[in-house]
Amino acid sequence: MHVRPYKAVRQLRDSSNGRYAVAAKTVALASLLGHIHLDQVDRPRRKPTRNGAKRVIRTQFARRARFVALAHLHDRARRKNPSSVLSRKLLNCVSRIGGLAAIANALPSDELVGRFKLVQKEVKYVVSIVEYLLKSRAYPEASVPSSIEDAKAFVWLEAGEYGTTKIGQIWEDYKLVAPYLYALHLEKTFQPSKIERVDDALSWLVSFAKSRRRLDRFLGHAAFVMDALNSVARDQRERDFADVSRVRPPLHPFNVEDKEILPASID
Repeated sequence: MHVRPYKAVRQLRDSSNGRYAVAAKTVALASLLGHIHLDQVDRPRRKPTRNGAKRVIRTQFARRARFVALAHLHDRARRKNPSSVLSRKLLNCVSRIGGLAAIANALPSDELVGRFKLVQKEVKYVVSIVEYLLKSRAYPEASVPSSIEDAKAFVWLEAGEYGTTKIGQIWEDYKLVAPYLYALHLEKTFQPSKIERVDDALSWLVSFAKSRRRLDRFLGHAAFVMDALNSVARDQRERDFADVSRVRPPLHPFNVEDKEILPASID
């Protein structure tokens, strides 16, 4: 079964809130997080063969995250009541996507968590670039240049660790999922550094999936960012956010420290 971001978004927008619906949204969210964090580096590039052709969507880690989430949800349900309807439904889902053999061939849970934590440094650069672009557009009176190159230069001078070439590569890797990464960054309960086991991540995913308000806010922020990036970053996934109500992220003007960096970033 294919994993596609727009399908995960469609699942997350489901208004149902029964136990199985929450489990389905938890799995969708897990696959989306696996995709946006782990499927982007070394993502195969494809030259457009026609106008509007999209880049290849890689979902290897999205599928693995889905396998792991389903398996752990099923174990939780089975421990509570082995014969419950939820347990049987989750087992049917496992069977449909490849069964126990597929789970056995998936990346071990601890390794999946480790990979997820390792990429957070790169993700912070993507978030900072998006933050710059959003702020430069939200406060035009500051006359801050708002191109991708200006954003990369600013982040380079601000962080002072990775060089511009490395930052540029990070942006190319993650730009198609930048809206999701920025929206997730705004969720203060999302704290990757505190995740030690899959159960830690799963507990957060279940809690998040239960809240219609949090899901709408997350998707609304991502949709807003996608609109903002659409003019400067090609191949943004408009289809993912069809009919999603936009939610403007909280943005503050550039502060004094930022303004000290800005002239250098322009040069």
